[in-house]
Amino acid sequence: MQIDAPFAGYGYVEDNDMTVAHSEIAEQLQHYLKGASSEPSEATLRKVFHPSTVLKGLRAPEGAYAEIEGEAFLGGAGGKPPLAAGLEYHKILRIDKAGKDVAAATVMFVGGGQVYMDHLSLLKLEGSGWTIVQKTFAGQPFEVAAA
Repeated sequence: MQIDAPFAGYGYVEDNDMTVAHSEIAEQLQHYLKGASSEPSEATLRKVFHPSTVLKGLRAPEGAYAEIEGEAFLGGAGGKPPLAAGLEYHKILRIDKAGKDVAAATVMFVGGGQVYMDHLSLLKLEGSGWTIVQKTFAGQPFEVAAA
């Protein structure tokens, strides 16, 4: 697929090998889904989250605004019990690329008694591969989402 971008020719390079890139991104996102919920692990999350990532979103049921610094999120991941239910909600819903080293993804997962819909911004960083640098989320109680 050709990209008709207004900035084409100004240093923008098309990446027409989407299969490889999507596979690499999906693999990294699996670390996120496992490390944040089904197999809670700070080490697993550090494989995919940049330490300076900022997480912003709305938590249910009140829709309260939450902002979490990356290190606080990563440090709080270990020690949580793995989930026994709700794993069918762990899904990568969409991956979009913008050039060779920039992507966005939408994922859904269960954690902390809520079903989350996350919009993630990723960069392909030298030495780190695809890395989440921004997360925007909305949560809904698991009981409501599962009904």
